[in-house]
Amino acid sequence: MIFLPGLGFTVLENNLNRYLIDPNRDPNEGLTGDYYHLVYAKNTFGHALYQTPPSSWKINRRRDQFYQPYHQQLQKLLSIKKDTFRNCLVSFEK
Repeated sequence: MIFLPGLGFTVLENNLNRYLIDPNRDPNEGLTGDYYHLVYAKNTFGHALYQTPPSSWKINRRRDQFYQPYHQQLQKLLSIKKDTFRNCLVSFEK
């Protein structure tokens, strides 16, 4: 993807591990759990990720520190693109 900016594409890259906080999840779906929450309680094999799950305070701190800034920047970039172009394509790459 390093070649994309040279072609005029805007790239917003998230380098965080989704076990820290998953930027692709709805923050209103609850704080912890399986793959529908911001912070996973278990890994893909069903094993607990924490001996003691993170507190609501810690999860909210992660949301404020990592999740919100990512989504604010994404929203800012989308607004700029929508103001510049009629259509905008968002691609999520693993």
